[in-house]
Amino acid sequence: MKNRDLELGDMENMIQERVQRFLHRVEKEHGLNDQITPTIHMAPRTLRDLSPQSFSPRVVSIGPLHRDDENVQAFERQKATYLTKLMTCMPSPQETIMNSCMQKVYASMEKIKACYVLTKTYDDAEFAEMMVMDACFILGFIRQVLIYWSESNSEYIFQLGAVVRDLVLLENQIPFFFLDEIFKCTIAELYLGMSLITFMVPVLLFLNLFDSDADLGVVENISINDTHHILSLLHEFYKPQNDDIIPEGCLSTRNRSAVDLDKAGVKFKPNRSQTWVLGMEMEFPCFLWSWCKCTLRMPVLNVHDSTELTLVQNNVL
Repeated sequence: MKNRDLELGDMENMIQERVQRFLHRVEKEHGLNDQITPTIHMAPRTLRDLSPQSFSPRVVSIGPLHRDDENVQAFERQKATYLTKLMTCMPSPQETIMNSCMQKVYASMEKIKACYVLTKTYDDAEFAEMMVMDACFILGFIRQVLIYWSESNSEYIFQLGAVVRDLVLLENQIPFFFLDEIFKCTIAELYLGMSLITFMVPVLLFLNLFDSDADLGVVENISINDTHHILSLLHEFYKPQNDDIIPEGCLSTRNRSAVDLDKAGVKFKPNRSQTWVLGMEMEFPCFLWSWCKCTLRMPVLNVHDSTELTLVQNNVL
């Protein structure tokens, strides 16, 4: 009877200990959910079924969601090449830089994982190496794009287009705050005074849907705190940075199609806004009694191979 009481007591202690650990984990995960809403996840099934090729990377996987896809395995070794080239350009020893990068990822491990809706469990060491490798690849790759951009090597830039398109897929992202941490450990030492967002301009311009003069001026107003990942940065690029750009009440009026406006005599001309990529202007005749009709200046849409993909990704956010 005494042994039985001891066994029951041990069982109660074990259950109590496990309950406490469980409640601690629930409280911890609840706290993370209050701080961070997952922003990197698989696209809704309804959208994926309509266009599967619009969400899966074709060349390179970024982050954990498509890491095991067969079609991107061949490029994994290329990541190491970009990382090595980046490290050889740095003024600090490679080991010192890697130590700094690993410290960054381990310091934010739980916060980084909370950004994902993970479909597979990764141990911390494997996850840390994956994050550092992918972040360094992205930075090293964009640095190469910058070099060829400055040399006006359009042929090489065109060849890199497939990789650029993979970098803006919803399911193919890493948290922007972490990319910024690795940027400060690496690229920031090469380009003093440059921010990560300014560094990303070649990607934004490559994927720009509109023929617009708004580039650096718009980008410099984007806050890293409002940017979840590279796709989110592209989304911010298209948003008005100034609430006054859209007059109050204009969104509540009845929308008219271009056909309706054309029938009413409105003329259409291209508009290249300096302040907003999607900026539009209405020009009225000089005199109210003039027979001249109004002119609506609109952004010019560029249609190319990645237009549909870019539109789909921005609509999913």
